[in-house]
Amino acid sequence: MLQGLVVLAAYAPPASPAPRPIASTARAAVLATVELERPVCETVVLRAAAEEELEAVARLQLDVFVPSLDPPPLLPMLTGIYEANQRSVRAGMRRRLCGDIATRITRGSDILVAAVPAACVSPLLAEGAYAEADERLLGTVDISSQEVELPTHSLSSGLYISHMAVDPAFRRCGLGRRLLEAAEVAARARGAEGGIYLHVERQNAGARALYEQAGFFRQPETAPFLSFTRALNVQHRDVLLYHKPLES
Repeated sequence: MLQGLVVLAAYAPPASPAPRPIASTARAAVLATVELERPVCETVVLRAAAEEELEAVARLQLDVFVPSLDPPPLLPMLTGIYEANQRSVRAGMRRRLCGDIATRITRGSDILVAAVPAACVSPLLAEGAYAEADERLLGTVDISSQEVELPTHSLSSGLYISHMAVDPAFRRCGLGRRLLEAAEVAARARGAEGGIYLHVERQNAGARALYEQAGFFRQPETAPFLSFTRALNVQHRDVLLYHKPLES
């Protein structure tokens, strides 16, 4: 969405205390510290989301999966009313999504984020950034057992990756791959013997290539796997199921 970004590539981020994490099975694991392929700053940290960051996580997910629409042609006097209404609607959506994320955590989801100190990011990104306090969230991913534990399909073990979102301004930096790596670390910490599953839209060639490069394999469209897709109610999006085994 944002073009011609100015970033502080030579900035060395100062040490700062980590945000207070919320309870989760993989919280004790130090997930990763990675260097971006495109220099946004010296390092970005992959870790569990802190409680005070959940609204920022919700904002990021909402903007990626339900982006704002361009306003229709309006009389000037109506434009402000329309924009205020849209802000109100999206604020409500964000609050509800934030509550849903908190509920998922209590049910066993690990919400992971890719974070950098705010000073690493250009002031051009300050407005509307996915941030709390002195950090910016550049990406997030959810890994959970809830989907596999549903009684309406035949899969019996493993974890499921969902809601992987990267700030549109920082795509093509290797963040998607690093989020997948962090999710795998979390899965191993949870002892996911059945490996990791995820769905991807059939037409999304870029995402499919990313998952395949990360070691995920497309599953055949057989009855057990199709029943899993239907149980998650995502079949209308024309998705494919991928799986990565986790060797001991």
